[in-house]
Formats: sequence, C-alpha cells, structure tokens
Amino acid sequence: MQLERIIGGAALARALGTPLEEHVAHNQCLVGVETLRSGSGVTAGRVPAGPCSALLAYYHANHTDKGLRVGAVVRGGFGGLYPDTHEPADHEKQKRLTVVQSNRNQGVDLREWREQVSGFAEVEAAARLIGEAAFPEHALGLYATAWHIIEQPFGAGDSTSFGAHTDDTDEPAAVVSVIVKLTDGWSRMAVEGAMQSFAYAWEAGGAGAFNARCWHRSIPIRASDPTALKVAFFYGARRGRTR
Repeated sequence: MQLERIIGGAALARALGTPLEEHVAHNQCLVGVETLRSGSGVTAGRVPAGPCSALLAYYHANHTDKGLRVGAVVRGGFGGLYPDTHEPADHEKQKRLTVVQSNRNQGVDLREWREQVSGFAEVEAAARLIGEAAFPEHALGLYATAWHIIEQPFGAGDSTSFGAHTDDTDEPAAVVSVIVKLTDGWSRMAVEGAMQSFAYAWEAGGAGAFNARCWHRSIPIRASDPTALKVAFFYGARRGRTR
C-alpha cells in the first residue's frame, strides 16, 4: 500500500508540473495530507543544554575551513557532496561552513566522534531517541548513517541556507532526520506543503525530527538574529538479522 501511494504520488507530481507542486504531492503521498495540513510535518524535541554547549565549544575551538579536528585528524570536509541542495550563491559558503561526516566520503565512525568530540555522544544519543519516539514504526530502532554540523550566520550577511531538497538523495539509507540547534536564538525550516513552518525552541537544544524523504528547506531568519549552529543527524532503520 505504501509503495502504491508513493508511485501514485510520483505520477501525480509529474502531471502537476511546477517543482513546488511536485514536492507537495510527493510529501502528501509520503506522510499523508492530514499530517501536513495539521501542522509543520516536524516533531519537536529537546536535547540537554549541557552537551550542546560542550559540542558548540569544541566546534569553535577545532573547526577549520577543511573540516573539524577530531583528535589529531581533520574530519568531514564538505567536498563535493550535495551540489543540488543549496542556493547557488551559498556554494562556497557551505564548503567553508558545513562539516559533513558521511558514508559517502570518509565513512561514519561513531566511536571516534563519541570519544574525541566533547558533547557529541550525549547529543547524538538524545537525537536518536527523539527520532525513534517520533517514528515508532521503525521498531528495531535507528542508526546514524551521516551527520553534518551547519553554521548559519545570517546576521553577518553570510549564509548556509539550504534550498528545497530531500535528505535521502545523497544518503539513500536515511529515513529519519533529526536537527539539533546548539545555540540560543530563533531558527526555522519548512516541509513543503505543511500548514506552517517549524520553529526550533529558542534555547540551545531545540530539535526537530522529520521524514528524511520529505522535501524541505531552510527559512532565513532576521538579519539581526545571531548565528545559528546546528548538528543534523541522518538515521537509517535497523533491520533484523537474516539467516
């Protein structure tokens, strides 16, 4: 039934024509019209502020234009990933301001990051619990297939604002995305076709979980607002062992 809905939605999207209409039709078939009409399509959550502050401090002390120092090694340079997900003017800024740890470039080593990066283990564990609570249909739980640390200094005239995209385009195993804001301040995102945009809680630790296959985008905040720093986790669904 779910496959039939997705295939039917794809045919409907092609018939509708414009990219926004296609994205909305795709999302409606994926999560349901009523889900989008009744809210933002994002489930709010909270991550403890202490680990967020620790991860934020580690980022500021160890971030370079080529990635993040994890122990003695620089990890997660933006590289050539996700060329179709950002606004054209943001390309060079995103290379400089986005740390990507992915199975597509250097592979995912949770143990290294948990041991070497202050606050990371607690933030990731809390984010995973938020994702599992929001999507209980993944009965065996979730595992991290990739994560990004994204700096969005809108107020400084700089930006890593993402245009409309789906997170499974370059991370095919991703079924749930959980975004955690590490800083105080306002920040918003929108799932295409939802009744309203999603506002992260003002305090550090505000989080949102959503279907990674949904079309979504950043919403630029006011120029007077401070830089927003977020960590985005992309989760796959755990599968039972086959014999």
